[in-house]
Amino acid sequence: MNNSIPSRIASTIGAVLLVALGLSAHAATSTYVGSDADANGTVPDTGASVTARNDFLSALDPAQTPWEEGFESFNKDDLAPLTLFGGRASLGFSSPASPADSSGRIENALTGDDGSFPGRFNTTPNGKTKAWWQSSGSFTITFKEAVEAFAFFATDLGDFDGSLLVEWFLNEQSQGEQQFDGSATGPNGSLLFFGFTNADGFNRVEFTITQNANGADEFDIIGFDDLIAGYLKQPTNGVPEPASLALLGLGLCGVAAFRRRRP
Repeated sequence: MNNSIPSRIASTIGAVLLVALGLSAHAATSTYVGSDADANGTVPDTGASVTARNDFLSALDPAQTPWEEGFESFNKDDLAPLTLFGGRASLGFSSPASPADSSGRIENALTGDDGSFPGRFNTTPNGKTKAWWQSSGSFTITFKEAVEAFAFFATDLGDFDGSLLVEWFLNEQSQGEQQFDGSATGPNGSLLFFGFTNADGFNRVEFTITQNANGADEFDIIGFDDLIAGYLKQPTNGVPEPASLALLGLGLCGVAAFRRRRP
C-alpha cells in the first residue's frame, strides 16, 4: 500500500502546479472596454468609455506615473513615423494603407471640407491644438522598453463598416489580442475606450484596420487619442501569488507524505 503513496503525491503536486499555472495565465491579461455610440464630438463625463478608463487607471502603479500621449505637440498633417511618450515609443506604418492614398496623419479639424462633422475628434482635456492621430491603414507602436499597460480612445470606428484588431507582443511572442468588429455600421462620432494590462509585459502594439465597405469613396478612418502606457500595481502582501500558492501546495504534499510514512 505504501508503494502507492509516491504516485498519489506526484498526482497531487501536478494538480497544484496546474492550478497555479492556470491562475498565472488567467491573471496575466486584463482588458477594459467601454463605448459611447452617440458621443458626437465629446467625452461624456459619466459615459461607459470614461468608466472603463478610470477602471484601467486604477490598476496602474501610482508610484510610476503613467505616460500619456495626446498628440498635442504635433502639427496638422504630420505623418508617421512619430515619436511618442517623450521618446519612449514610436509610431510607424506596419503595412501599406488600405485603401490607397488614405494613410494616417495628425488632424485637428472638427469639420470636413464640406463643413460636415467627420466623426473623429480630440479627446484630450484642455488640449491646446485639439489634435489626434487618424488612420485608415494599419500601424504599429513600438516601445523602447517593455510596459505592462496600454490604452487609448478611438473615435468614429465602424461608421463605414470597418473593423479594428489590436494585438500586443513581447518581441515576437503574441501576448493577446482584441477584435472590434465593424460588421454592423456604427454611428458617426462614436467613442471607444480600450485598455489592457499584461503582467508578463509587452513592447509592441499592432493596429490592423480592415476595410469592409463597398466603393472607393467609402472607407473607415479611425481617430486615436489620449494614449496611456504604464506599469501595474505591485501585489499586496495579503494576496498570495500563483507561484506562492504552488509552493504552499508542495509543502502540504510533503507534510502529507511525512505523516503517512510515520509508524
